[in-house]
Amino acid sequence: MSFQHQYVNSANFKQKIDLDILKSQLEKISSLKLNFKIYFLPNINIKDIKAFYCGDNSSSKNSCNIPWIGLNILPNMEVTPGGGVLGCNQIIGNLKEKRMKKIWNNSFMRKFRKNIVKNGLPVICHRCCHRQCK
Repeated sequence: MSFQHQYVNSANFKQKIDLDILKSQLEKISSLKLNFKIYFLPNINIKDIKAFYCGDNSSSKNSCNIPWIGLNILPNMEVTPGGGVLGCNQIIGNLKEKRMKKIWNNSFMRKFRKNIVKNGLPVICHRCCHRQCK
């Protein structure tokens, strides 16, 4: 079972969540003894919940591995880099027109990856559901 934190798509996001209640609920869920695994996306330490929802990125990694491990294929066969925000939502190709290998290494993806390595993540990426914080 997975739980996803509120999806944030703006650097100017203002949270309207009672973070003390959220932390309490996360602790309760995490302590359950179940016959199946529970996942949180992103996997944020409970002590970092306030920082995550209030925009303090100091506790998060300044990198992302999504552009190196996969792509997102939409139902119409359009392809995106696979993350949840910014350039990750950009259509970079269509499998009806090009092979996956060509899309995987196209000029957008090469530039996208180089930019992350050189400059780190844009601020908004720190709240992406695909980024792992632990």
